[in-house]
Amino acid sequence: MRRQTFLDVARAHQLPVDDGWVVLGEQTTPAGGSAFETLRAAHPDMTAVLAFNDLVAIGAFQTARRLGVAVPAECALVGFDGLSIGELIDPPLTTIHLDKRRLGELAVHQVNQLLAGELPPPAVLSPHLVIRGTT
Repeated sequence: MRRQTFLDVARAHQLPVDDGWVVLGEQTTPAGGSAFETLRAAHPDMTAVLAFNDLVAIGAFQTARRLGVAVPAECALVGFDGLSIGELIDPPLTTIHLDKRRLGELAVHQVNQLLAGELPPPAVLSPHLVIRGTT
């Protein structure tokens, strides 16, 4: 569902996104490396990668290094989570930060509403971009 939502939103903003530009895989560092390698082989001219989460992005970063791809000079890289581990790579990972504490609070509130027999409204969090060294 996330893949399709990404494609739909990109198209709604008239961004030229091809289905082949999205590689599915596990949410792990090794899977991020494998996905980067797959994308790079299919699209050697790619200039940016948006990863599903920060761990996948770090795996992509490691593989980019191994392949001799300069980040961000040749290929920018952005993760999604805002994990502090992204600050440990060099250059530090640019990420889309989501307030996980607030997410947990909203989840607990919604569970309480469900337990009380109420249907909670959808919860919406606004992430923010944390620009670091990979873009």
